[in-house]
Amino acid sequence: MVLTTTTLFSMTEFDAEVVTATSPSELIKISSPIVSVIENIRQPASVIEANSEILNISLNCEEAKRTQESPQSLVMLNLNLCREIKNSSVSIINTTNGFKAQLFKLTAKNYRTDFIQLSKGTNILVIESVLKDGQKKVQTLEILSGS
Repeated sequence: MVLTTTTLFSMTEFDAEVVTATSPSELIKISSPIVSVIENIRQPASVIEANSEILNISLNCEEAKRTQESPQSLVMLNLNLCREIKNSSVSIINTTNGFKAQLFKLTAKNYRTDFIQLSKGTNILVIESVLKDGQKKVQTLEILSGS
């Protein structure tokens, strides 16, 4: 067994490799080409797709526009509130296809939805909100979609 071990060690060459630490600036230089390749392939999730659109909607306003047109199949709504609402008291449902939108609060009077799926033709969105005084407001928005 000693002879076998000695033979194996003598057949393989062991060169002492010098190990050096890589500085952070060298690591950045090395990884830059890799990062640029990854950036060209992968896109962030928050990028608006080519088949989507953002519509600005005034909510609880007297002069609010009730109809919109969109050639896209997905839309986001920017909601600008004329009157303050209670926290978490806005809901949006596309009654045409039953899609319920998720809302994100940006400021005290500005909200944004996630992508709302539209069916081809007329889509009726029901926006329900509760004002600070407890009054419930229902606003309908009609979106004509071409896709």
